[in-house]
Amino acid sequence: MVETVNRVRRAGATGPITIRADKGFWSRKTVKKLEGMGVEWFIAIPRYPNVKQAIEDINDSDWVDIGYTPDGVAQVAETMIVFKIDKTEHTVRLIIRRTRLTDPEQQPL
Repeated sequence: MVETVNRVRRAGATGPITIRADKGFWSRKTVKKLEGMGVEWFIAIPRYPNVKQAIEDINDSDWVDIGYTPDGVAQVAETMIVFKIDKTEHTVRLIIRRTRLTDPEQQPL
Protein backbone atom coordinates (compact mmCIF):
# COMPACT_ATOMS: atom_id res chain seq x y z
CA MET A 1 0.00 0.00 0.00
CA VAL A 2 2.83 2.38 0.78
CA GLU A 3 4.24 1.87 -2.69
CA THR A 4 0.83 2.64 -4.20
CA VAL A 5 0.51 5.87 -2.21
CA ASN A 6 4.02 6.92 -3.24
CA ARG A 7 3.27 6.21 -6.91
CA VAL A 8 0.05 8.20 -6.79
CA ARG A 9 1.85 11.15 -5.25
CA ARG A 10 4.70 10.92 -7.78
CA ALA A 11 2.06 10.96 -10.50
CA GLY A 12 0.94 14.36 -9.25
CA ALA A 13 -1.87 13.72 -6.77
CA THR A 14 -1.93 16.55 -4.26
CA GLY A 15 -5.26 16.03 -2.52
CA PRO A 16 -6.32 13.62 0.19
CA ILE A 17 -5.69 9.92 -0.41
CA THR A 18 -7.93 7.17 0.92
CA ILE A 19 -7.01 3.48 0.91
CA ARG A 20 -9.66 0.75 1.01
CA ALA A 21 -8.54 -2.85 1.52
CA ASP A 22 -9.73 -6.28 2.61
CA LYS A 23 -8.66 -7.91 5.86
CA GLY A 24 -5.62 -9.51 4.25
CA PHE A 25 -3.98 -6.09 4.48
CA TRP A 26 -4.87 -5.49 8.13
CA SER A 27 -1.91 -4.97 10.42
CA ARG A 28 -0.93 -2.45 13.01
CA LYS A 29 2.24 -1.78 11.02
CA THR A 30 0.21 -0.90 7.92
CA VAL A 31 -2.13 1.40 9.85
CA LYS A 32 0.82 3.14 11.51
CA LYS A 33 2.53 3.71 8.16
CA LEU A 34 -0.64 5.00 6.46
CA GLU A 35 -1.41 7.37 9.31
CA GLY A 36 2.18 8.59 9.25
CA MET A 37 1.75 9.38 5.55
CA GLY A 38 -1.49 11.27 6.22
CA VAL A 39 -3.59 8.69 4.38
CA GLU A 40 -7.18 7.91 5.36
CA TRP A 41 -7.88 4.19 5.47
CA PHE A 42 -10.77 1.74 5.43
CA ILE A 43 -9.50 -1.78 6.04
CA ALA A 44 -11.58 -4.83 6.92
CA ILE A 45 -10.44 -6.26 10.23
CA PRO A 46 -10.35 -9.92 11.28
CA ARG A 47 -12.75 -11.00 14.00
CA TYR A 48 -10.37 -10.68 16.90
CA PRO A 49 -11.94 -11.24 20.34
CA ASN A 50 -12.32 -7.47 20.95
CA VAL A 51 -13.99 -7.06 17.54
CA LYS A 52 -16.41 -9.91 18.24
CA GLN A 53 -17.24 -8.40 21.63
CA ALA A 54 -17.82 -4.96 20.12
CA ILE A 55 -20.25 -6.49 17.61
CA GLU A 56 -22.07 -8.44 20.31
CA ASP A 57 -22.46 -5.25 22.36
CA ILE A 58 -24.38 -3.44 19.61
CA ASN A 59 -28.01 -2.86 20.60
CA ASP A 60 -30.65 -4.37 18.32
CA SER A 61 -32.12 -0.90 17.81
CA ASP A 62 -28.80 0.34 16.36
CA TRP A 63 -28.96 -1.95 13.31
CA VAL A 64 -30.26 -0.23 10.15
CA ASP A 65 -31.82 -2.12 7.22
CA ILE A 66 -30.07 -1.70 3.87
CA GLY A 67 -30.84 -2.94 0.37
CA TYR A 68 -29.63 -6.44 -0.40
CA THR A 69 -30.54 -9.31 -2.70
CA PRO A 70 -34.21 -10.12 -3.38
CA ASP A 71 -33.78 -13.31 -1.33
CA GLY A 72 -32.06 -11.82 1.68
CA VAL A 73 -31.92 -9.06 4.22
CA ALA A 74 -29.00 -6.98 5.39
CA GLN A 75 -28.33 -4.50 8.14
CA VAL A 76 -25.46 -2.25 9.13
CA ALA A 77 -24.38 -0.77 12.44
CA GLU A 78 -21.38 1.08 13.73
CA THR A 79 -19.41 1.13 16.93
CA MET A 80 -15.93 2.02 18.09
CA ILE A 81 -12.99 -0.22 18.98
CA VAL A 82 -9.65 0.51 20.57
CA PHE A 83 -6.38 -1.09 19.55
CA LYS A 84 -2.78 -0.30 20.39
CA ILE A 85 0.11 0.59 18.13
CA ASP A 86 3.43 0.93 19.93
CA LYS A 87 1.68 1.37 23.30
CA THR A 88 -0.50 4.17 21.91
CA GLU A 89 -4.24 3.55 21.92
CA HIS A 90 -6.15 4.23 18.72
CA THR A 91 -9.93 4.48 18.74
CA VAL A 92 -11.42 3.73 15.35
CA ARG A 93 -14.89 3.46 13.86
CA LEU A 94 -16.01 -0.09 13.13
CA ILE A 95 -18.79 -0.54 10.56
CA ILE A 96 -20.45 -3.96 10.52
CA ARG A 97 -22.75 -5.50 7.94
CA ARG A 98 -24.80 -8.57 8.74
CA THR A 99 -26.76 -10.52 6.17
CA ARG A 100 -29.29 -13.32 6.15
CA LEU A 101 -30.82 -15.26 3.29
CA THR A 102 -34.60 -15.59 3.50
CA ASP A 103 -35.16 -17.94 0.55
CA PRO A 104 -35.75 -21.42 2.07
CA GLU A 105 -34.01 -23.09 -0.90
CA GLN A 106 -30.87 -20.98 -0.47
CA GLN A 107 -30.63 -21.22 3.32
CA PRO A 108 -29.13 -24.75 3.39
CA LEU A 109 -26.31 -23.59 1.11
